[in-house]
Amino acid sequence: MLSGAARVWADVRGELQDRPSDAEEAPADGSPVPHEEVRKVAKAYQKAVTKFGAVAAATKSAEDPPLQAAAEEVINSFTAAVSILVSLRRGACACFREELRDTGSGLATATERLGAAVGSADLPISTGKALDRAKCLERISAHNRAATRRRILLGLAELRDANRDLSGALGLPPPDPGSPTGVTPTVSLEKEGERSEEDTDLDLGDLDREDLEPHERRLVEAVREAVSVLEDTLKRASQACLPSGDTGSPAASISDLEAAAEAAAAASRAVDGLASSSMGGLDRGEFAKSLEELRSVSASLGGVFAPEAPVALRTRLDTIQEALDAAPTDASPTDS
Repeated sequence: MLSGAARVWADVRGELQDRPSDAEEAPADGSPVPHEEVRKVAKAYQKAVTKFGAVAAATKSAEDPPLQAAAEEVINSFTAAVSILVSLRRGACACFREELRDTGSGLATATERLGAAVGSADLPISTGKALDRAKCLERISAHNRAATRRRILLGLAELRDANRDLSGALGLPPPDPGSPTGVTPTVSLEKEGERSEEDTDLDLGDLDREDLEPHERRLVEAVREAVSVLEDTLKRASQACLPSGDTGSPAASISDLEAAAEAAAAASRAVDGLASSSMGGLDRGEFAKSLEELRSVSASLGGVFAPEAPVALRTRLDTIQEALDAAPTDASPTDS
């Protein structure tokens, strides 16, 4: 019944895709749409979905005029929602554009599935999922700085989880969130609505229950030190997304912050690879690959918010390389 929403999205989603001209345009330092307008269309969609779910549950025919009217209201509110997303696309940086695409795609899928669930036992579940997507729209970043900060905070949370697991593998207590080696994001990811439907924590396995070989312990200790530098850098990057000083002007450019956001995601993946390939038998090839990936992003984790970070991180990476070179050459992954 709501297939009209899918047609609307098919016509609009191309406008949210990346374009060659994006590289030539400076990201906007502000929003073309007041966030209050975003909240209004999200609330309108939420209201339309709630009404549609109630009418669909009470009717036995898809041809019922009240249900047809409720379906039209959902499609109209969905159209208004994606129009807002297209308006937000103007001057959006890469992080923000990705968030806009994900929000629109999720909203379109949930709306189409809600229509398909009419007359089935899946209607309550589909209604709930559509309402969840309305909340995602309502919580969408207001501008580029918010979008990059959200991405940085996600990378910071993943590195914090990695630091905790690495400490456990070494038999050490969890890092103190208030110390330089255990940074906690200044804004809760749950409050920011940043957690996705899938668990974003790094899965390092049961590392705290494994006995490490001496060379493994040296590698894990070196990786943990590098993670601590990464955490501290990302904490400062997240703070640089906010206004600071008497003038209220942020010190870092959006380009610097976006580079940090992209590096944060790459760094968390590289750390996951370093941890998983250094225990239970050293996999030199995979470990070296992850180490090189981490080196490649080190230069992007500086900027005006932490100009000394690249040098500090390279020092830690050199220590990791030394630990790898000192590991027995016959150290290999344990047979499964």
